Amino acid sequence: MNALNTIRRAVIAPVVTWYNRQRMYEELNGLSDRVLADIGLTRAQIPTLVKQAYRPEPTVPAVSDMPALRAEPHAAASNDQIKQPLAA
Repeated sequence: MNALNTIRRAVIAPVVTWYNRQRMYEELNGLSDRVLADIGLTRAQIPTLVKQAYRPEPTVPAVSDMPALRAEPHAAASNDQIKQPLAA
């Protein structure tokens, strides 16, 4: 199973990422300038947007592994006017 995970990380994941990046680039590049403007993009911004969308995630330890950042349970905030009236 370990060899399979290594192959997946080393070969399959990069190919899938490349494919998804290409699809995103082609889809955005196929839009008209008007549609791009409607979503707040210019054609020149497409390569940067695609690159940012598929950059590798930094590996950080889980919050549960960091004692100082471990979340303590607390009461949920409420907007229920019977329990806690909102300020006027």
